[in-house]
Amino acid sequence: MNDWIESGRGGRGASFFHKDDPDYMLKFDNLLTDPSSMEEELSAASVAYSLGISTPEPGEVVTDGKRYGLTFRRIPDKVSYARAIGDNPERLEELAKEFAVQTRKLHAIDADTTRMRNIKDIYHSLISRNTLHGPAIISHALELLDSLPEDRTCVHGDLHFGNIILSHGKSYFIDMGNFSYGCPLFDHAMLKSVCQTAAIDPDFFKEMFHFEPKLADRFWALFVKEYYAQDEDIRSIDEMVKPYVVLRKLTMEVESGIPLPMPALLDVYEMLN
Repeated sequence: MNDWIESGRGGRGASFFHKDDPDYMLKFDNLLTDPSSMEEELSAASVAYSLGISTPEPGEVVTDGKRYGLTFRRIPDKVSYARAIGDNPERLEELAKEFAVQTRKLHAIDADTTRMRNIKDIYHSLISRNTLHGPAIISHALELLDSLPEDRTCVHGDLHFGNIILSHGKSYFIDMGNFSYGCPLFDHAMLKSVCQTAAIDPDFFKEMFHFEPKLADRFWALFVKEYYAQDEDIRSIDEMVKPYVVLRKLTMEVESGIPLPMPALLDVYEMLN
């Protein structure tokens, strides 16, 4: 690690750039201690890149002896949509609409199902490992998951305003570990879940996403309007997305390694009991 300089730190890991070669970066995920998990992320990122999706070119799996990480070709002068909103809140409408445009472009790409995972399989694996709820809740959640429609759309799998970055007028999707195929509502639900966090835990939201929590609902409304290209009743979209939100929260509990159920999961009991 003597050749790498830390350039950023988040809730799960840290990123570095090479002191002698600024074209490359390294990302460690502190919660992924199994090399097979990093191999899966590398595979997903490589497929996304090969399909022409705007994402940093992936390199290889590396380790410092304790953690595992991935190298990528570095995107210079990058800023996430979250940071851009925090620095320039007056650009909220512009950025929310552009975020929706980029998401719609991703969802317009037909998946290569021979090389990609079905997002329902990812969810099934994660929810089955959730030990924070009783067997009845988990069983009902898996039944709900199985009942959802199949689709061949490319989905990011962890879509929020921290996982699309801007650089010199171009957008890039990052953190492609859950890149897969399925219904686009899985992506909408992730964004909706993050926006809900703003009301439930505003301090955590501000720390993670760098902008005022009160702007989250406005971002979601603008995203919905632009994505559907019409004056869609946001309440009908919220209702349509709700089962996907419930399932995403169950998977997030496992991915985050938290020891207690998320406060936002109260709606799980309403829907699954």
